[in-house]
Amino acid sequence: MNRRTFLAALTGILTQPAWVLAKTRCRSTSHGQLCISEVNFKAFQQHAYKRQQKSQWCWAACISMLFTYYGHPVSQRRIVEEVYGNPVNMPAKAGIVMARQLNREWVDDRGKSFTSTLTAVYDFAYKVFAIEDRRLIDELDSNHPLVIGAGHHAMVLTSVQYYRTPKGPRLISGGVFDPWPGRGPRSLIPRELVFAHQGGLLHFAATVKVAPVQSSRPTK
Repeated sequence: MNRRTFLAALTGILTQPAWVLAKTRCRSTSHGQLCISEVNFKAFQQHAYKRQQKSQWCWAACISMLFTYYGHPVSQRRIVEEVYGNPVNMPAKAGIVMARQLNREWVDDRGKSFTSTLTAVYDFAYKVFAIEDRRLIDELDSNHPLVIGAGHHAMVLTSVQYYRTPKGPRLISGGVFDPWPGRGPRSLIPRELVFAHQGGLLHFAATVKVAPVQSSRPTK
């Protein structure tokens, strides 16, 4: 699926190449100001997207995508081994499993050390509601994709469309990179973009800050 098809699947209204944009872009419609916030689509598609390598590895594929997006590739196999000790075909079982892998120091597949730090998380099972619609928009405006879990499946959220209202943004659609083979970039169904405590299917969301570990040099 190319980028134009991806956006057309969202609403077909905004057709500018948003991968060159860093901030929200809006236009007037008969229903009000319609806006889109998204990360660099082209860069993510070309350099970060990965299909899950086993049927239960959607969570590991999403973590791997996120790290690769920030320039630190880590294989799905290694991520699974860090959790289970072996490359078993197992799901994450809980959001906290993903959160722990997103909040620690790693050595990437090129031998470079980096730290991934959770900056915000939503975890319905643990009643942690530190991400809301406005935060999703702000993170995407800053070119920060989010790992999400909706309907027992992990994906990477890279785009949202919404109307501006006096009560805040009203999300109407979202775009993800789905690691399931044959899917790739797709639109979320409406309930996948609604938080679980509001009756939707979105049970987990996390955004991170990734930074290289500076090696200490001995002083002379």
